Amino acid sequence: MSLSIENPKVKGTIIGLIILGGIVAAGFLWADVTKANDPRQFLWKPKDFTLQDINNKPVNFASSNGTIRLVTFFYASCPDGCSVITTKLNNVYTDLQKKSKVNDLTFFEIDFDYYDNLTTVRNYVNQTMGTLNLPSNFHVLLGNHTQIDKITKDWNFVFFPINQTTTTTKTAGTIPSEYTPNHGGNMSHMTHRLWAHQFLVYVVDQAGSIQKIYNGLDWKNSDMIGFIDYLRSVSP
Repeated sequence: MSLSIENPKVKGTIIGLIILGGIVAAGFLWADVTKANDPRQFLWKPKDFTLQDINNKPVNFASSNGTIRLVTFFYASCPDGCSVITTKLNNVYTDLQKKSKVNDLTFFEIDFDYYDNLTTVRNYVNQTMGTLNLPSNFHVLLGNHTQIDKITKDWNFVFFPINQTTTTTKTAGTIPSEYTPNHGGNMSHMTHRLWAHQFLVYVVDQAGSIQKIYNGLDWKNSDMIGFIDYLRSVSP
C-alpha cells in the first residue's frame, strides 16, 4: 500500500506530529523562560540548630520547617548596622502582619557574639524593637562559643574581632565572593567589644533551602516582601 502524503490518513498523522512537536518545543521554551525569570538561587540547606531565646527557652530551627524563614546575625554592642537590620526586619513583619500574611513566616535573629548574655541581648531587643514581648514566630537567639562557631560556619557567616585578620573555612555551600565582611574599621577608641562582620539576611524556603541572601543595608523592604510572595506562589 502506498504511503503517499496525499493520503488523508497519512496527511493527518503528519499534521498531528507537527502540532505535537510544536507543543513540546513550546513547553521546553516556556520552561527555559520560566527558569530564567526565577529569582531563587538554590544555594544550600543549612543544618538544624537549637539556641536559647531571650526568655531562656530553647528554640529549634527545624521546628519551623514548612514556613519561610528570614535569618540574620547581629551582636548586642554593634554600633550601627545591626540595629538597622533589626528595624528593617521588624518593619517587614509589621507590613505583612497588616495584611495577615505572617502565619507562614518565622524570623530568626542570632547573636554571634558568644560573650553576650541574656541581659545584654534583652537590652538590645528592648532598645531596637521597643518591647520584649515578641511574636511567637520572631526569635532572637544566643548561644555559647561552640554553638555559635558551628552555626556561623554552616551558614558561611564571617566575623572576627576588629583589627584582627582571620581565615574562614567554608563548610557548607559556596557563598558568592561579594559577601565579604562589610563592618570594620579603626574603632579602637570604643570601649565595648567590636567585631568586623557581614550584614546578611538569608531567606530560607519552606523546604529548608537558602534561596536568597540580602547583603548590606540598602535593600528595600518591598523587594523582600515581593520575594516572600514569590516563594509562596511556587510552594508545592
